[in-house]
Amino acid sequence: MFHGSAMRKRLNFDNASEEEQNRFFNEFMVSYFVMLLLLVEKRRQLIEEPYEREYLRVLREALPKCYVAWIASLGIAKENVETWRKVVDLRYDEYAKDQYEWRSMMFEHRPNISEYPEVIMFQTISFGLYYHLRKGKTDTRDKLYNLIQDQMLPTFRDLYKKMSTFF
Repeated sequence: MFHGSAMRKRLNFDNASEEEQNRFFNEFMVSYFVMLLLLVEKRRQLIEEPYEREYLRVLREALPKCYVAWIASLGIAKENVETWRKVVDLRYDEYAKDQYEWRSMMFEHRPNISEYPEVIMFQTISFGLYYHLRKGKTDTRDKLYNLIQDQMLPTFRDLYKKMSTFF
């Protein structure tokens, strides 16, 4: 995720402390994981069959527990595992809520945007990651946002496509 020299340069990764490098990594990891959770939830909302909806609800609820258990199995300190659990919940709630704000903002400029909820979801996640990497100090001229979008888009498309064929 940081192999590209452009991403490393925009993050000033090589000059960042180890703690800051870890924070960058963690922000990417949690954003990608929340992307999966949001896609599962979106698919659940679109399914009409009760059994399939329930399956996706259970899956959505189980994924964070499995993820945190996996992190714990890596030997991560217990207090850090608990922090991961909280951050996953926090980012999921934040990005789920922010989608509505993005929809309203984008609707002003593109009235037909409601036909493309995946665009709103993607923008919410990629901007959320950018926002957290920059600790809230965003700038419209910052190329990091474009780099994040370029990096996340293939994964988002792949997951979206796979989720669309689920059930």
